[in-house]
Amino acid sequence: PLALERYEADKDKHARVAERRLSSHILFMCTPANCEYEDVNKLAEETLAALRDGADFAVKVQQLSDDEVSKGRGGEFRWVTLGQPGVSPEYAAGVFDLENVGEDSGLVRSKYGVHIIRLDGIEPEHYKPFEEVKGRVIAALEKEYRELAAIEFDREYAPVGDLKIDEAALDEMLAPYRSLDAEAEAEMDRVREDMLGEEPAGIEDPSDTAGEAQAAPDAPE
Repeated sequence: PLALERYEADKDKHARVAERRLSSHILFMCTPANCEYEDVNKLAEETLAALRDGADFAVKVQQLSDDEVSKGRGGEFRWVTLGQPGVSPEYAAGVFDLENVGEDSGLVRSKYGVHIIRLDGIEPEHYKPFEEVKGRVIAALEKEYRELAAIEFDREYAPVGDLKIDEAALDEMLAPYRSLDAEAEAEMDRVREDMLGEEPAGIEDPSDTAGEAQAAPDAPE
C-alpha cells in the first residue's frame, strides 16, 4: 500500500514516459569548414518544392541524402524525445514542430547541414502502470528509509558539546600492550597520538638530536 501511495503521489518521477516521435529526413551535408551554404540551401529548397509537388520522399532520400546510415532505411532516423542527449537540438525541435504524421518540415539547419524532415509517428506522453514500476518504487522507499535512519542515528548518538578524552583511562586501556615488542609499542603510541592529537611519548625531534651531535666534541684520535 505504501508503494502504491508513493506511485500515485509521484508519478512523474517513477512512471512518466515522455512523448516520442519517429521521423525520416533528407540531409544535405554542410559543415562550416567545408561547405558553400548557399549552394546546398538552393538544392534543399528545390527538393522541398518537388516534395510538395508530390515527389516521392524515399526516392529523394536515395538520390540526395548524405546520411548514409538512415539512407538504407528510406531516411528513417529513430524515435526521439524533445531535448534527448545525442540528438541535434535543431533537429529535435524540427520534429516536434510538426503537427501531423506524414507532414514535411521546411528547411531545418543544424551543425550537420540542412535537413528536410518528415514526421512518421507519435507516441504520446503516458504513465507506466504501477505493476511495471513497483520494484523501482519499493527500492526508492528503502533507500529513503536507510538515509533517514542514518540521520536519526547520527542525531541520537553524535557527541554534544566539547568532547574530552580521559587520558588516564586511555593509558590504562593501552597498558597491557606496552609489554609487547618495540614495534607494537610504537603502534600504541601512534594510536594515542591520533586520539589525543599530540606527539607520542619517547619520540625525540630529529633536529634536536642533530644539534646535540654537532655540539659534541671530537673524539680523541
